Amino acid sequence: MRGGQYGYILKTVREWYSHTYSDISLLASAGDEAASSEVRRFLTDFRHEVGFEFQSEADLVEQTVRKALKTGRITTARDYYILKELESSVDQPIVQGSDLDAISNMLRHFENH
Repeated sequence: MRGGQYGYILKTVREWYSHTYSDISLLASAGDEAASSEVRRFLTDFRHEVGFEFQSEADLVEQTVRKALKTGRITTARDYYILKELESSVDQPIVQGSDLDAISNMLRHFENH
C-alpha cells in the first residue's frame, strides 16, 4: 500500500468515528437513562480496551463544519459527503440552527456547480 492510501484510509476511519460519536451522543442525550448508561459504559470500556478516548478520533466532522462556515463554501467532494451526512441526520447534535441552514445552502451550491 502506498502512503496516499494510508492517508485515505485514516481519513475514512476518522470520519466513521466522528459520525458514530455523533450518533451515540444523540442516543445518550435523547434516550432514556438505560440508553445513557449503556453509552457511558461503552465509552469507558472502549477507553480501557483500546487505550484512547473514542471521541478523540471523532473530530473530522466538526473540523469540516468549522472550515465550511469559516470560508463560506464547500471546496471538495470529500467535504461535501461529510456535510451531506450531517444534513440527512436531522437529530445530529454537531450543527444546528443558522449554522445548519448555512451548511445546507453551501451543499445546494456545491450540487449545482
